[in-house]
Amino acid sequence: MAHFVEIRTDNNEVIRTVVIKDADIAPFGENSVEAEQWVANNIKKDGWLNENVFGGNYPETYWKRTSYNTKNNQHILGGTPFRGNGAGPGCTYDAVNDVFWPIKPFDSWTKDIATVDWKAPVDFPTYSQNIDGVTLEIIPKWDEPNLKWIGRTVEDTPRNVEWNTTNSTWNII
Repeated sequence: MAHFVEIRTDNNEVIRTVVIKDADIAPFGENSVEAEQWVANNIKKDGWLNENVFGGNYPETYWKRTSYNTKNNQHILGGTPFRGNGAGPGCTYDAVNDVFWPIKPFDSWTKDIATVDWKAPVDFPTYSQNIDGVTLEIIPKWDEPNLKWIGRTVEDTPRNVEWNTTNSTWNII
């Protein structure tokens, strides 16, 4: 089974995913422009999207194959990654790099083409640290207004912490 996504031409946003039988696209090759055209010619516009999302004005679209086994430019089963990420509604197709970008989590984050993912302006912190002689797990969370990582310790009485970029440690706040 091959997965294809329908993409708006005006903003390259994925609006839906469909599954196609391998036999339907085998004559063309699953990664071919001809397979994409076959999907465009044989999959009808989605009536629910047209009525409930687009207000009866279905946008111009095109189709691309995607692989749900690809995440952050790695194939989760050890195969060859395809188009950076498995795409779904809300993802964006980047024709220059031929990849799908996941939904941008925060305005301050930028694209990292190596991982085909979004990168915070401050590197992602560690998940654990020795605090008061005990190694504690930390649940990190991005604090967009302050452009920093904050978190909570995983213990009987959780404590709030913030990531110190100067010495790469969690500080109790």
